[in-house]
Amino acid sequence: MDWIAEAHGQRFLARPYSAGDNDGVLNLWKTVFHKDMDLGTWRWKYLENPYGHRIFLCAADDGAIVALYGGIPYRFNLDGEDVEIIHLMDLMSHPDYRGKGLFVRTGHAFFDAYCKKEGASFLFGFPGAHHFQLGQKYLGYETVKAGCVFLVAETAALAKRKKSFGGKIQPLSTDHDTVDPIWEECRSHYPLSIIRDADFVRWRFDQHPSRKYEIWGWRPFARGGPRAYAVFQTQDDHALLMDILASPAKSDAVDLVARVASLFQKRGIQQIHAWLPSNHFLAQGTISAGFHRAPEPTGIIPGLRLFDHSPSLDWISDHLYYTMADADLF
Repeated sequence: MDWIAEAHGQRFLARPYSAGDNDGVLNLWKTVFHKDMDLGTWRWKYLENPYGHRIFLCAADDGAIVALYGGIPYRFNLDGEDVEIIHLMDLMSHPDYRGKGLFVRTGHAFFDAYCKKEGASFLFGFPGAHHFQLGQKYLGYETVKAGCVFLVAETAALAKRKKSFGGKIQPLSTDHDTVDPIWEECRSHYPLSIIRDADFVRWRFDQHPSRKYEIWGWRPFARGGPRAYAVFQTQDDHALLMDILASPAKSDAVDLVARVASLFQKRGIQQIHAWLPSNHFLAQGTISAGFHRAPEPTGIIPGLRLFDHSPSLDWISDHLYYTMADADLF
């Protein structure tokens, strides 16, 4: 750990986050984003997940925290191998200390600490345009070439695709015996994805301290256990498709979404919204089920920071699978 700058009559240190930094980090978060993040959400995200955290702070010599660069080191399937890929979240710098290079230097200290060959394979996140442009200029950010597609469908239209003997849906238990076989059956079709096992699904959805999700499992009509799942968050008259895991067999995803849409329609939910990689088979499957492209409402940019040991940008762009489950926007 080294002093990285002097400004405003103070010295600034880039160092790893520790539990005693909670108050300072949450005060910085409120200053930057003009709203509170409660300690329970912070703890759930970084201290109670199955993966730990990778966080570097920039602190003044009086102890004030003025920048944060970090995220969650998810377990990813990378072409059959389990690797660490850090999903960047909550990157921020205090507005009174900008223009001094503190955030950028904290980012480079993070790279040096966590992104060597034995560490993260690469970094991934969903920055807005302003942060992405800053990262592109000073931190080496690149975009996922295929990009993200925002999809919208009317539940009434989706419900018409339900097949009489296509399959059955039911609320999905998040125990290992239920979720892990779905991931293992689908794994080979997702050569670059968070490992969507029970640990991930339970933490991300069941254990969220303030948001409620519905997890629906789908199985063939007459045999076997669940073979696909989808996760939704309902908001008034529409629902967000937060996550979906299914094989490339078009009928699986189509029947799953159609059956959930039929239930939602009866509850007065009129639309389903989804974010998916534009080149993924599930994007094509949902479009065939009745979704259509629409302008993306959040301004997110799927971004990467690659290193000498990372896969190529082209390979990542061709294979990376993500949904809103990977992010913390909803």
